[in-house]
Amino acid sequence: WNATPLVALDVYEHAYFLDYQTDRGSYIEAFFNNLDWAVINDWVSKYQIES
Repeated sequence: WNATPLVALDVYEHAYFLDYQTDRGSYIEAFFNNLDWAVINDWVSKYQIES
């Protein structure tokens, strides 16, 4: 695969059930809405990760 993981998301039910019950889609949407893409871009630069 030659890939470098930058962000991990736990989608097992225990991770979101208390806040989202069985609404996994809303949990995933909230996760991505709360990512700070500037920080992730900084990680890519800092660790010289090639796209």
